Amino acid sequence: MPKILVCGAINWDTMLFVDRFPNPGEEVRVMKVISVPGGKAANTAVAAVKILGSNSVGVIGMLGVDDIAERQIKILQNEGIETSLIFRLEGMLSGQAYVIVDSKGEDMILTHQAANLAIRPEHLVRPEVLSAIDKSSTIIVIDPPLDIAGSLIIYAGRIGKNVIWSPALLTNYGLSAVQRYMKHVDYLILNQQEARSLTSMDDGVQACTEISNSVSGTSVVLLSLWAMKDA
Repeated sequence: MPKILVCGAINWDTMLFVDRFPNPGEEVRVMKVISVPGGKAANTAVAAVKILGSNSVGVIGMLGVDDIAERQIKILQNEGIETSLIFRLEGMLSGQAYVIVDSKGEDMILTHQAANLAIRPEHLVRPEVLSAIDKSSTIIVIDPPLDIAGSLIIYAGRIGKNVIWSPALLTNYGLSAVQRYMKHVDYLILNQQEARSLTSMDDGVQACTEISNSVSGTSVVLLSLWAMKDA
């Protein structure tokens, strides 16, 4: 069974490269279009399996019954990722994201979460999911619906798993909505904008420090956009 389980978004990304972002109502020319598999959870799983080796990582998530889902699952399987915990929902589109990148490397992301939002708590209590969680060592939660994130975090923390949480879009709910789950997390991952969103503080480092001080036992990790670009 996988050592690491990643729960969250699986998207198909369409990347649009432009010289500059348009102003409201303005049309700009797209220089290049790239279509690639993506989603925070799927991307994390691929990165982890490249380090840990085949069959060491599994994904818990939801896709539709469409061509995108077929491609996503085949790609993940070819990477050596366990996909048996990815559910499919008839009549629902698989998630898609549209990423606009300008000549400076700045980006804007528009996400149609679609099937990603259709995973429900009853999926988490299926015997095969509980068995996989019990046999894993680390649970990574990246941007599933808030009730799914909360249920998985609390269960995994209660049975002694290492829990890593990147709330991403869930930070839009505000600090009060996510804070109750933070104490069950070993590592909380935030970028600058997410940290500011949770605290209304302009400085990301100060924001993460305030969050860390409010949650004993949880390490808060601040992702630096510029550091990632330089790397």
